[in-house]
Amino acid sequence: LDVNGNVTIANGATFTASSGSSFTVGGSWANSGTFTHNSGTVTFDSTSSGKTLSGTLNGTSGFYNLKFNGTNGVWAPSASLLVNNDLTIDAGQLDLNTSDPAVTVTGNITITGTLTASNSAALTFKGNWTDNGTFTHSSGTVIADPTGTSSTISGTASTKTFYSFTSSAAGK
Repeated sequence: LDVNGNVTIANGATFTASSGSSFTVGGSWANSGTFTHNSGTVTFDSTSSGKTLSGTLNGTSGFYNLKFNGTNGVWAPSASLLVNNDLTIDAGQLDLNTSDPAVTVTGNITITGTLTASNSAALTFKGNWTDNGTFTHSSGTVIADPTGTSSTISGTASTKTFYSFTSSAAGK
């Protein structure tokens, strides 16, 4: 499925993705109903700024794999965001500083584009962090809360600067 414009899930409506499916969205995402990810991947591929993710973006309406892959695209979530597996920013910018949503990623975060953190809400990840692009800390908090015994922070970015960093892994 390739949606060139916006996706809107109306109040009382349910959008259930096919099991393991992948689809792309060229615009914004507005969920006032229910989204069931079914272990699939949603890729935002706009090449322009001003795109938003709004409404219910967590709980049972969270994403499984969430990708941003649009050169010059900028996406700003306006509500708490849950990614039940991996968050990947291949190209463009995921801007968490505009509306300051809390973000939880139960898998890995991979940055090849730009990730701008919130200055007031935490960004929590449970897998690994790979920064091959640009991460802007915005004086915010990043929390490594590994599912296993550790999380790895790696990548080719010349600096990996965090403002406030917490690891919940014992002895780490």
